[in-house]
Amino acid sequence: MKLVHRLYEPTSWPWKRWFFSRNDQTLDSHDDNSFIANLIHVELERYRSITHIRVGNGESTSFWHDHWLLNTSLAQLLSALYSHSTCQHLSVAETQRLTLCAQLRPRLSRSAAEEKILLEDCLSHVSLTAQPDCRILNHSSGTEFRTSDVYKALQTTLQPDPDAARLWKTKLPKKIQFFGWLLHRGRVNCRAYLYHCNIKSLEEASCEDCHGVLETTEHIFSTCPRAAATWLKIQISCRPERLLHPWLLGSELPLPYSVCFDVAMLILWQLWKARNARVFDHKSSSAEDVIRRVVNDLDTWHCRYGKLKDHLKAWRDHLHSCL
Repeated sequence: MKLVHRLYEPTSWPWKRWFFSRNDQTLDSHDDNSFIANLIHVELERYRSITHIRVGNGESTSFWHDHWLLNTSLAQLLSALYSHSTCQHLSVAETQRLTLCAQLRPRLSRSAAEEKILLEDCLSHVSLTAQPDCRILNHSSGTEFRTSDVYKALQTTLQPDPDAARLWKTKLPKKIQFFGWLLHRGRVNCRAYLYHCNIKSLEEASCEDCHGVLETTEHIFSTCPRAAATWLKIQISCRPERLLHPWLLGSELPLPYSVCFDVAMLILWQLWKARNARVFDHKSSSAEDVIRRVVNDLDTWHCRYGKLKDHLKAWRDHLHSCL
């Protein structure tokens, strides 16, 4: 989304000149199959939904798709008139030069004709200046693009994710929370994901220990022999579908549920680190090694749990007894 925002900025970068030379000065063109064009195609609609524009010269503002005249896009508000437009990707400046009638089909439906009268009345109050257009994030305090403002703007359009809330409320270090978020979103950089992103070939996407088996997240954390042996030793059932609900891992054991999710995340984290050690350092880890590292983590981070230290100790003692 930052990349899309920079394309809208008035600054001139070599990569922007290259991009616009392939796309006729518009972000709506889908003819270009470059990485940047594909990225923009994915993010542009969402970016427009959380921004509004203070129009200057109108050169970088989409007449139909940006929020510049009213609180929504003209394509959504005046859908009947938009369906009669023959030039749906023109800027505000280009529309002013061509006039509105020049870009509409000769015969308008009754509803389109009514919307045309309404739009012409609104456009009569618009006057362009020599200043560049200024794009502002909704709910932001200024014009600078800031990640925190993007999240605030998106919260008004996205449904809250209760599963993500569980994850960010754990007392684990941020690096493990971020790992859990990637796992929850299916974006852990396993070889199957890298193959899906065209970074690795299919021949390179196999598990390091299970040749010929595609290295998916389900394989790494559930069915790979190292993972299966780990879960078996600590008496926790981890079927592949349960990875989507890791807070349920270990709920079958007679141990405190208050820290169950944290312990499950630590086990998944150490399985991931064992996988990385095998891939990058060619070091193998047994199920006992994984459990021992989880126990060490519990000893290191027990101070984070305050009144729940005794609950964490119960899990620590259980894992230690499995070694």
